Amino acid sequence: MKLEVEDLVKACCRGDERAYKQLYDDYAPKMMGVCLRYAADREMAQDILSDGFVKVFTNMSKLRDPRMLPAWIRRVMVNTALNHLRVKREIILGDGDSQNEIVDAPNYDRFDMSRILDAIQQLPPLYRAVFNMRELEGYSHEEIAERLGLQNAYVRLTLTRAKRRLQTLLGKMEDYI
Repeated sequence: MKLEVEDLVKACCRGDERAYKQLYDDYAPKMMGVCLRYAADREMAQDILSDGFVKVFTNMSKLRDPRMLPAWIRRVMVNTALNHLRVKREIILGDGDSQNEIVDAPNYDRFDMSRILDAIQQLPPLYRAVFNMRELEGYSHEEIAERLGLQNAYVRLTLTRAKRRLQTLLGKMEDYI
């Protein structure tokens, strides 16, 4: 029998193994997508997902409103991804951008999500993190700057460069369609 969100949270707080399994089964596929946007590859994303769920299970009692469970899990995954990148020393200052030319945006409708995800994963780690946080997670420039320990202006510059690099990568992919 599938538990409703409030009962699921209570059961997880009690240490119910079936509730842990249900929570993982319900949320892992979508959270894997979140992790893949931050990771360089599927193996790294799986590590982030595993670490994230350990944090979710460990800190479930801190969740004040069970209705916020999906948003809370997503935030835990994003924070885990950012911490993972920091620990792995993959977020480095410096833009990693050898090209500054502006490329006409390709027709994104011609790409399926897996190609767009592939292009995002090819971005340098700092670009990937800033792009994901702003464009996919909805963080403000100020929140990104605070989380990553950067200046607000540098976050804006990095986002602009990330978008240019993504356009270039997708433009190259478009040549093969």
